[in-house]
Amino acid sequence: MAVIDRARGYIFFHVPKTAGVSIAAALVEQGGRRIVDEPDLAGPILERKTVHTGRSNKGLVTHARPWLLREILGPETYQTLESMAVVRCPWRRLRSVYHYQRQRPSGRVGPLMSDLINLPLSDFAIALCGREYSPIARLLSDREGTLLVDTLLRFETLK
Repeated sequence: MAVIDRARGYIFFHVPKTAGVSIAAALVEQGGRRIVDEPDLAGPILERKTVHTGRSNKGLVTHARPWLLREILGPETYQTLESMAVVRCPWRRLRSVYHYQRQRPSGRVGPLMSDLINLPLSDFAIALCGREYSPIARLLSDREGTLLVDTLLRFETLK
């Protein structure tokens, strides 16, 4: 989940399978606010997502992307906030997705994964990379590929 703390001047972007839920929970415990709990941010995100996808989904707010928050906050305000995210070795992240999806109840597996979860890991990786599975760089960049996050922390070095 994305977390913002305007008083301390930061935004944390959660990249799936990089300990983001745990980090976000710790930041919220220290006074940060989940983007989903910020009406001035969550409302516009849901509006835009509904226009683009034809459906409203509060889950889309939890994984709000930097380009969208920069658009909503305005480039000047966005630049005043330290933005950060955790990145992870792509192969280890993909392996984590594989094991996570396989342990989920079948009714909770998303459409992107439903026909892949019974494949061996190597076939799963090949198949998933050919789909709309987002590499970390795409999650943290704008449409032109410019990185929009100031600080990247490596999952492998977290303690």
